[in-house]
Amino acid sequence: MSRSELVAAIDFGSHKIRVAVAERWETELSLIGFAERDSAGVESGVVSNLKELYECTREVFEEAMRGVNGRPRYLISGLAANMVSYKHSWGMVPLWDRRIKESDRMKTVSIAATVALSPVQDVAHYLVLDFFIDEVHRIKNPVGMKGVKLGAECLVVIANKTELEALTKCLNWLKMDWCGFVFEPMAAANVVLNPEEMEQGCILIDLGATQSGFVVYRESLPEALAVAAIGGQDVSRQIARELNIPPFEAERIKKGLPDLYIPDPDDTVELELFGGVRGIPWQIVAHIVREQYEDIFNCIVEAAERQGVRTEMLSSAVLVGGGANLPSIEKLAQRHLGCPVRVARPEGPGPQGLLATGSEYSTVLGLLYWPVTCGLEGLRVRNGLKGRLNKIRSKLAGFKLQRRR
Repeated sequence: MSRSELVAAIDFGSHKIRVAVAERWETELSLIGFAERDSAGVESGVVSNLKELYECTREVFEEAMRGVNGRPRYLISGLAANMVSYKHSWGMVPLWDRRIKESDRMKTVSIAATVALSPVQDVAHYLVLDFFIDEVHRIKNPVGMKGVKLGAECLVVIANKTELEALTKCLNWLKMDWCGFVFEPMAAANVVLNPEEMEQGCILIDLGATQSGFVVYRESLPEALAVAAIGGQDVSRQIARELNIPPFEAERIKKGLPDLYIPDPDDTVELELFGGVRGIPWQIVAHIVREQYEDIFNCIVEAAERQGVRTEMLSSAVLVGGGANLPSIEKLAQRHLGCPVRVARPEGPGPQGLLATGSEYSTVLGLLYWPVTCGLEGLRVRNGLKGRLNKIRSKLAGFKLQRRR
């Protein structure tokens, strides 16, 4: 048996920060450490207090690493900022009718992954979608093949530079060798979508606390992605506003809602008001929640149409995230998306997998599997061996420049 190594993942959610640690044997994972805690320093998917975020992340990471021997070799961080965008980019190199080497492949990918950015943007990560040799497409690995020219297509995920730098600083304070960022709905898709769904056309929707991201797959490749700045906390605020109850009570009754479609008008719930208790029909609560989630799905449909995607033309939709745990959410989503809908509830790998089983854990499990399913190509290494070597090279270059002067 080959030697095992440790892999870790961090999900920076607006509601929870989650850390998972697994032992890896080639393509097999086994969860050996997991922890989660209420988020601090993150609001609406944006870092609002870097020091609070670091303290919260450090505590969660230490709890997840308790009893784990060694340090993770790979640490993948989730990215769920609401200013995420993407570009499809192409690159090509001449071959002059010779065999393709690994250096040719790397050069072609490097050209394809280079895109024009504004001063406030930076590349979070990229995925190689396709290689083509002399107009022949859908080549997975061109090394060893022969042709006149080699081309590549990449999907480049772009995020706000300030947000990336804040998360980078937080992770560097942990003194961990980490690999880079991954757009969270794309990570979740790795563990919840099956090959048939990706091939026929599917939209994965991550219903988060303050925002809802999605990614569209067609012909087994990601086609479009976006984030809508609306989520489950907006639903709770609306319940609190309309029923005049404290926010914590609104969150409690939202989670306790038996169904989005309540047939019995006499079915009531007791609410703790400011200074008293009274009963209210569940139908009223369900109506408020339905209206809010209708707004969320409408925002997703509009965002998808802006990317040139019509959800009713897709074969299916898959819901993940904490918001996907509402009863009958599939029925409501199908009415607005216009395609069959299911809720994904992945299970954590190994004997301790029950610690991270459920729809809300899709992202952290997807990040954990990312090095196995997608590898590390396309991740912008922010620290670790490669980062240290780059720093040494830049210092040596500066030293040589001073010597010449």
